[in-house]
Amino acid sequence: RPQARMNSTLRAAEAAMAAPTAASLRRLASQGGGGGRRCMGPRLLAVGGPAVAPRRRHRLQAAFACQQLRSFADGGGWWDWATKGYAKLFDGGGGSMYPDDVDICNCGVDLRPELQLPRLELLARPAEEGSVSSRMQTAGATLYWLMATTASDKLCGEPELLRGRDVLEVACGRGGGARFLVEILQPRSYVATDVEENELQWGQQGGVVGSTAADAGVAGEGGPAPTAAAVRASAAAGGVGLEFRRASAGDLAASFTEGSFDAVLCVQSVALFAEPRTFIRGAAHCLRPGGHLLLCDMVTPASLQVLLDAVSESSLELIAVNDLSAAVNKVGLCNVADGRCYAQVVARKLAAAP
Repeated sequence: RPQARMNSTLRAAEAAMAAPTAASLRRLASQGGGGGRRCMGPRLLAVGGPAVAPRRRHRLQAAFACQQLRSFADGGGWWDWATKGYAKLFDGGGGSMYPDDVDICNCGVDLRPELQLPRLELLARPAEEGSVSSRMQTAGATLYWLMATTASDKLCGEPELLRGRDVLEVACGRGGGARFLVEILQPRSYVATDVEENELQWGQQGGVVGSTAADAGVAGEGGPAPTAAAVRASAAAGGVGLEFRRASAGDLAASFTEGSFDAVLCVQSVALFAEPRTFIRGAAHCLRPGGHLLLCDMVTPASLQVLLDAVSESSLELIAVNDLSAAVNKVGLCNVADGRCYAQVVARKLAAAP
């Protein structure tokens, strides 16, 4: 695309920032030629739904467009823009669409009036009450709480599910959800993993600094795989119950010893995994008999079937599949549409055959 046309598109995005209206967003989506109309326009709508105040929603959409267009105009290229931009942000819900004062990065759920997030005083929240950042933080924490207290088709029906347990979170992102669960549910140990170093650094800078890999028993080059006991000992020595570790969702079996955890949690990331079946098998490897796999994400029927097939092929028993689409759309940060659903999958590790 010629530089002049890209500059014109960037100016349209900046104009949308100055006057964030539905009309300015439509002009922005149409600026990009055929590719912009086919790709950018529909993806912009994924940022906000009708529950978000219009000016606030459009400002967030325009801010995202400005950021991505500047990267593209500076020579990032179509592939980088597509794969690192809207595909990551909207297919899985993480990434730079979240402001710097938000450390719980997901679509969130709104369970009111039936259920209310407890212990709000434990939640690190932006100063401006009612802001987009504050709504993201609260809704994101509510999704974590739902995931950590649901082991059936009854949402939030087991508030003691993780208390006193050893928990592994896969793809923890910025780590705010992990910190919140450690405070509110008090698991025995909580290992938060991510493949991205910058995400782990964000989590560690949030006030929880992990010990060395050798101290925690994390598998290294030719070294032994870690055990939950080693992680607990490391956490106790540091006075914390939360450890951040670099690990890939596809390498759980190589990263942790078998039967190390009572729960494996994965919030809004599985749709981005290159090999979701490998992740499910690795989670089954890490779980003790009776332990729970707890995951959620926005999925198509086909991708959900892949996950359910992987559960049935592993040593796991499917307990529940809950559709959280209405609760996600109620927040308004993401739009579950186009044949997708926001699914929560709960499975349990079967006891070994005698």
